[in-house]
Amino acid sequence: MRPNLPIIGIGASAGGVEALESSKEELQSVSEEMQTVNLELHNKIEELDCANSDLNNQFQSTQIAIIFLDKDLVIRSFTPAIAKLFNLIPGDRGRPLTDIAGRIVYPDLENDIRAVFGGRTHAVDQISGAAVG
Repeated sequence: MRPNLPIIGIGASAGGVEALESSKEELQSVSEEMQTVNLELHNKIEELDCANSDLNNQFQSTQIAIIFLDKDLVIRSFTPAIAKLFNLIPGDRGRPLTDIAGRIVYPDLENDIRAVFGGRTHAVDQISGAAVG
């Protein structure tokens, strides 16, 4: 059994043709705008990829121990130097720092990090732990 579908006819009247031509022009205009936006987006993605590559190269070449955390102390990124202190591997990105068993003894680490996130400009403490080479 066939469903009852409305039958739509397009007449060849001048008003109908003009409406179709107007719709076609609008669609072409929107298509051109979308192509322009798509090209701009593609260029921004290329710029971001380049900046990301530069940043990754900097991370890999620095001897400074840096770890990037979000507000929940989840690891976003880190340098090889800090990886040695906390036994980090690439798969640790996305894990809370507090779940990682580091090679240093720093009982106030979590509190100091949270204090810095809370507005304190820095935290200084003496740490101890296994020698890192």
